[in-house]
Amino acid sequence: MNHLFKQFLIARKMDYLVINPELKIQDFSQGVIRFAEDSEGLNQGEDVHFYFPELIGTEDIIDAIIQGHQDYFELNAMSRQIEETTSIYFNIYFLGVSIQGEHIPELMLLFEDVTQRMELEQALVQETNESRLLLNAYSHSQQYIDRIITSMEDILIVTNQQGIIQKINLATLSLLEYSQSDLINHSLSSFVEDDTFLQEYLKESSLKKQDFLFKNLELTCQKKHGGKIILEFSISTLTTDTDDSLDFIYVGRDITARKRAQQRMFTQYQISRILSEAPNIHEALLQILQSTCESWGWILGEVWMLENFSEAPLVLGNKLSQTHAFKVNSTNPKLECIKLWINSDSDPSKIQGLYQKINLDSNMSLPGKIWQTGFAHWIEDVMVNDQFTQKDIAEILGLHSGFGFPIKDGKEVLGVIIFLGSEICFPDPELMQTMTTIGSQLGQFIKRKLAEIALQYQQQQTERLLLNILPEPIAERLKKEQKTIAEHFSEVTVLFADIVGFTQISSSLSPIALVNLLNELFSAFDRLTEKYGLEKIKTIGDAYMVVGGLPYPCSNHAIAIAEMALDMQKAILEFNETHNQVLSLRIGIHSGPVVAGVIGIKKFLYDLWGDTVNIASRMESHGLAGRIQISEDTFHLLPDQYVIFKRGIISVKGKGAMNTYFLLGRKGEKSLPIIEQIIPEKNQCKNAAAQHLVEVIHNKLQDSYPLKFDELTDRSPDLG
Repeated sequence: MNHLFKQFLIARKMDYLVINPELKIQDFSQGVIRFAEDSEGLNQGEDVHFYFPELIGTEDIIDAIIQGHQDYFELNAMSRQIEETTSIYFNIYFLGVSIQGEHIPELMLLFEDVTQRMELEQALVQETNESRLLLNAYSHSQQYIDRIITSMEDILIVTNQQGIIQKINLATLSLLEYSQSDLINHSLSSFVEDDTFLQEYLKESSLKKQDFLFKNLELTCQKKHGGKIILEFSISTLTTDTDDSLDFIYVGRDITARKRAQQRMFTQYQISRILSEAPNIHEALLQILQSTCESWGWILGEVWMLENFSEAPLVLGNKLSQTHAFKVNSTNPKLECIKLWINSDSDPSKIQGLYQKINLDSNMSLPGKIWQTGFAHWIEDVMVNDQFTQKDIAEILGLHSGFGFPIKDGKEVLGVIIFLGSEICFPDPELMQTMTTIGSQLGQFIKRKLAEIALQYQQQQTERLLLNILPEPIAERLKKEQKTIAEHFSEVTVLFADIVGFTQISSSLSPIALVNLLNELFSAFDRLTEKYGLEKIKTIGDAYMVVGGLPYPCSNHAIAIAEMALDMQKAILEFNETHNQVLSLRIGIHSGPVVAGVIGIKKFLYDLWGDTVNIASRMESHGLAGRIQISEDTFHLLPDQYVIFKRGIISVKGKGAMNTYFLLGRKGEKSLPIIEQIIPEKNQCKNAAAQHLVEVIHNKLQDSYPLKFDELTDRSPDLG
């Protein structure tokens, strides 16, 4: 073998072995020894099979190449165990031999060490096989996970850090009524009502690389074909293999039914609380509208009742009517909105102004239908419903869905409550049933309140009647004590008044006219009693009795009685002028101690006892028509502000001689018309002294010069 060919083989890191047709070794390179089965050495002339048993079975191929019938053959990836843990791999190439184009009957075997390449190939094959196995395992795992996700009843959503949906399961699609193309690669906010807080929190959490972020997070979601549901999510994170970014995994469930049940229970609780605390019907209705609108997100709440509804009791013929508020007085009664709650930025005064112009027939419109049928009713979109007549209001507030329910007490419909919202919503039977129950509860509350109002009215009437008979503190004591009440008052002033001329006119009037006339006059006296804080005791026929200084003791009782007596004289003059009568009052006043109390158990009366009462009565009966006669005890209690005339000593039945006075008026008051009325004409005076007194009084008053106290009490002669 020439030198050039050997150099080529060395450059290719190949070794050679030449054999003859008898498969005997003719020549070899030293490197071939390491490929031989017996690595101790090779000997020329020996059978090649002994060293390379791999050639067994290739004799025909070897012969064909030696004979020139075949050009080439090779055996690849032969292996030889060198040590216990080491192997060598080689390829054998079969080549025919020719010199200068002439074929030589020999065979050249070229040996190439491919150990490194085989190890690489084996490693590659192993890695390929392992990758294939891993890929198969991943594929089976992915299919398994997909089956689990597909069969999950819970909601599963996977998003990236930007909130873009990457994966979603069938349960989510079915619940939200979307298709995959509607949601995949779209933002979570496409169906979540408000995810502002969520996105901010997720952004902050992604920076911290937290594995678990939220548990039981509630999100309100919008369904594709309308309606809202409430989903409760647990949110965790998963790091992606590609760019070490985070995916957010949302696992949740539909809690709409549970939340609405809680809302219904809360609404019932709130309304029960309102009904237990509200002071009246109108306040309860307003609070119910507000609470329900805020709890359920309704924009508008209305309460409709028969027009002119009022909580105040109605008195017909001195009898209390308890059914007037809901009594239907015609075949087509009108309904009006008595309460309104608006949960909107719109001008409430403008909306309220529109409602003031609305009166609905009870056989039309949504409130009318509920009123007539007595059942709850739901409208998905009021803007396309003919039963809803207030479309101008709905347009201003952006209203769509609405429902109403009756306020009922048994079978009787008392009113209708309507709630309206801004979204198109499908009927909610559970909510309607709950509100119908609340309507019955509210109906019972209204009837109970009206009964309480009627009872309170009756109590007030009874209280008023009792106070007309008894002083307030005495009435209060009688309510608490079941015993006789009698009290001693050391200083009071008692007034008796009698109408002079009443007997004469009574014969010319019918009994009813006479009583009406007397009632009008005594009513004027009653108003004066209230004005001066006095206590009316009783009337006996045409006589009137009043006292000052009880049941609450006071120091100005004589002044208060004097003021009332003067005003009573004015009142009788005004009465005469109005009714063309000639009546006059004879008034007697005395001050002193009395015993006051209530006696008896039936038709009881608050009355006075004692000598003071008797003397006051005598002051009246021994007085003169048109005069106010006062005793000396009263005279000393009055200050220097009144015009008082000393009558002198008169004989009083049962008391003997008593010094008395006439109260004429207030100093500085233009009392001439009154004096002219209460002092007889000059030709009626019994003596010259009396006539002289009248002239003095007349002249003084004409000159607008007030009478001095001593001019009448000290210098003037007594009037007999």
